[in-house]
Parts: sequence; structure tokens; C-alpha cells
Amino acid sequence: MKKILIILFIIIGCLSRCTAESLVLFEDENGLSGYKDARGRVVIEAKYIFAEPFSKYGIAPVCDVERGWIYIDHHENFIIKPYFIKNNNDFDRFSEGLARYEENGRIGFFNERGQVVIKACFEFASPFKNGLAAVARNVRWEKHEELEFIKTAEVGFINKQGDLQIPYLYENLIRLFDENGTAVVVREGKNVVINSQGDVLKEYQP
Repeated sequence: MKKILIILFIIIGCLSRCTAESLVLFEDENGLSGYKDARGRVVIEAKYIFAEPFSKYGIAPVCDVERGWIYIDHHENFIIKPYFIKNNNDFDRFSEGLARYEENGRIGFFNERGQVVIKACFEFASPFKNGLAAVARNVRWEKHEELEFIKTAEVGFINKQGDLQIPYLYENLIRLFDENGTAVVVREGKNVVINSQGDVLKEYQP
């Protein structure tokens, strides 16, 4: 009996993904976006300012006037609200299978199914790159016209489980970890290169 139920859940899940993936993005005469099925029937009315295709996991990012960018499923249920990047005027894209979201002014991460994997508890967090993301506390922002940048902060790095792998030892971030396992940060007023254990290797020379 258990095996039959498991098989049924797998079939239902597959059908759900197939249904979502088969939806086709379209625009109406007013330039608003919605979705049609394979037969051309409207499934989700054209009411979004911007929209993108459904992923293989059955969610899609859409944008409306009231809520901004959000993810929905093919029943138009709300899934999650991604982090909005003011400087780029865009929502956060997936990097290494994770994207940022914001809740109560704090940042966390969700996966490609729209499931929260790291709770929103950081004042600032960068995208993941080579397995690590920069996080910050006690952040002071500096504004240049319409753009905002971190002026000072306590910066550390987390892994994909949300564990603090490198403590809050740095004053700012210059470059995320590259394929060689090094990042560039500010420590004691100097730009330095560190390894994935947080050891300072040398001063950074651009």
C-alpha cells in the first residue's frame, strides 16, 4: 500500500511539473503578460507588468504594481518574494541553485522549488559563488544619487547550510570567492586576499 501511495505522489508531482512547464507566456494588447496552455487557452490572465517562463520546478517570477516581483505556481498561488536589487532594478536570480529573499528587512535564501533553505536573518547577503556567500551585520549604507553601497560593516561568509564558515572579521567585501578559493575583503583599512578558512594571504594588488 505504501509503495502505491509513493508511486501516486511521484506521478502527481510529475504531472504538476509538466503542467507548469507546458504553460506558454503571452502578452495582451496592453502589453501585460499572462500564460496559456498548449491549446492556446488562457490559464492565467494577462495582468502582470513583467513575467518569465515557468521553470522545470513549476514556479515562475512575475511582477505586478502592488507586490512587485513574486514567484507563483501554475495555479497562481504565491510562493515567495525574491530579494529586489535596487541598484539593478531587478529581482535576485539563482546562483548555484539558490536565490535571496527578503523578510522583515532581513535576507535569506530559497531553492529553485521556492523552498526556504536559509532563514532571513542577515542584514545583508551576497549571492553564492563557489559555495560561499558574504553576509554582514552592523551595516552602514552610503547613498550615491539613487544607488546604495555598503560603507562599513562586519562581514563574514556562510556555506549553503547557512553556517557561518568565516566569522565577521572584515569591514567590507571587494570580491567574492573565485575558482581558486580566494576572495578580496577589507581588513583594518586594507584590501587583502583571504582563503576559504579566512586566513589573510596577502595585500590585494588590482
